[in-house]
This record gives sequence, C-alpha cells and structure tokens, in this order.
Amino acid sequence: MRDNEMLNQRPRPKLYQQDSIELFVSTEPRDENAGYGDHDYQLFIAPTSGEGGPIAGVLTNRQAGTLEDLKSSEFYAGKSPKGWVIEIAIPWSTFGGFSAKAGSKLALEVRVNDADTQHERWKLDPVDNATYRPEDPTTWSYLLLAK
Repeated sequence: MRDNEMLNQRPRPKLYQQDSIELFVSTEPRDENAGYGDHDYQLFIAPTSGEGGPIAGVLTNRQAGTLEDLKSSEFYAGKSPKGWVIEIAIPWSTFGGFSAKAGSKLALEVRVNDADTQHERWKLDPVDNATYRPEDPTTWSYLLLAK
C-alpha cells in the first residue's frame, strides 16, 4: 500500500476504519441469497494496531464483532519504502470443511483501507460494474482453483 503513515488504533471489530486489508471469502459462491451464511468469511489484516503489533484475524461472530486470531496462518506486515506491505498464507482449515482441489470455486472480495482522510477506501472490483459490495456475497468475483 502506498501510504505516508502506517496507522491503526481501532479496536478489533473496527480495524477496517484505518490501515488494513479485508478479505471476504465464500466457499459457497452463489447468485442468490445475498446475506452472509455459514460458508462466508471476513478476514482482517492490519499492519499495526493498538495492541502493539499487526493483527491477522477472522470475524467469528458478525453481530458481536468478534475477531479471533487466524490460527496456523503465517503473515508479515511492515513498512515498505513507500508505505506498508502485508503478505499472508491462510490455511484452508480457516474455511470450515472446504476441500481445496482443482476445479473448486470460491467467491472473493478485497478491500484495502487507508486511515488518511485524503485517500478513499480502495477496492478490487471489475471496472465495468460498480455493484460489487462486501456485504453481499452474490456480487463477489469468482476464483477457480487450478492444479
């Protein structure tokens, strides 16, 4: 992320309000039933936090805002010459009983958040369609796993 400052002092449920990345994953891609279901996941990765270091977590209770550490994940978050960088390896076990194999399909949405008031919240969406929303898994892009 190109950024003049690495900043996130928000509590865990509000990490998206400052420097962070949100990854939305559905192991049950669909075109109907817009609400979150048992196979839809929201992950947060923040390069810094009010807890004294980076956080990689998964939202386990949407109503309560419970963000638990990602178990068995490996990640790096830190400064880069022009901002900050995050690298993460997320185990498939994070996504319930999902079986990752060639031909499996996932739905994905990514948000890159910046605390600076001069920047907007970034998103990775197809440029020809502005209707993709993180709160609606039916609008997310698809990822087809290859061998």
